[in-house]
Amino acid sequence: MTIFQVTNSPNGYVDIKFNGIDMPSVLNNGDLSQLQGRSFEWNFQQGNGNLIIPDCPFFIGTLPIFRTDKISEIVNLPDVYSATFKVNDTDYTALYPRTIVEGSLDIENSAIRYFRNGKIMTIDSYVFCGQMTYPSFFKISELNLFSFVTEDFAQTLMNCRLNNLKLKKCSVSHQ
Repeated sequence: MTIFQVTNSPNGYVDIKFNGIDMPSVLNNGDLSQLQGRSFEWNFQQGNGNLIIPDCPFFIGTLPIFRTDKISEIVNLPDVYSATFKVNDTDYTALYPRTIVEGSLDIENSAIRYFRNGKIMTIDSYVFCGQMTYPSFFKISELNLFSFVTEDFAQTLMNCRLNNLKLKKCSVSHQ
């Protein structure tokens, strides 16, 4: 079994101006309805005229957003919230997995940094428990910021040939 963290490579690519949208709220509750049917523009920063239009303009690397025509086969996934919107007249679809897997992180073997109050600040290296069954697209309860996919779904994403998709392979313990 192989699990991948789904993110993007933002360097050299423009991002989306989500004007008027409370994006931290969208990340916290998965309510993508604020994005549905809206129109946004690219955020071309001054002095960076060589930036490329991305296929995966994830919001801060955490909210999966894909160019709709490249992922048409996977837009209607079960247990996934989705919203389609335009960025400079091109359709993009945000996907937010509804499934949050409990107890999937091997806490002892993962590289985790904590706040003073004991809550997880960041996870630098994810190690998943190998004796569990995972859905194809999910989040984890320990820190539900990033999305993860199984090997089959990762292959489906790779077949879409998305220009700035990044799949980080995670370790799996055999405990």
